[in-house]
Amino acid sequence: MNNHGHEGAVKPTSHIFQGTLNSMILGIQHLQTLIRLLKSYPVVGVLGPRQIGKTTLAFHLAKQIQGDTNHFDLEDPRDLARLSDTAMTLEPLRGLVILDEIQR
Repeated sequence: MNNHGHEGAVKPTSHIFQGTLNSMILGIQHLQTLIRLLKSYPVVGVLGPRQIGKTTLAFHLAKQIQGDTNHFDLEDPRDLARLSDTAMTLEPLRGLVILDEIQR
């Protein structure tokens, strides 16, 4: 009998937690790497397949650092319009600038 009073094997759930924990640890490691790189380089790119957490990582970075954060989603027509004159838009900005969906 398993711990629920039923016969049969109990399917362990620790692998689900472990997967989440591994993702969290990797996220923290990536965040620390980004912070370290931004101390040495004015521009850092985060590349990877869709839906793996690049935007989430960028927003976590924005929460961690002090100063202004500017986010541009290049799938948003308003942000695309704002960036039609890239130099005019970006030059006066200070702090972190996130260009999301830049493959567009």
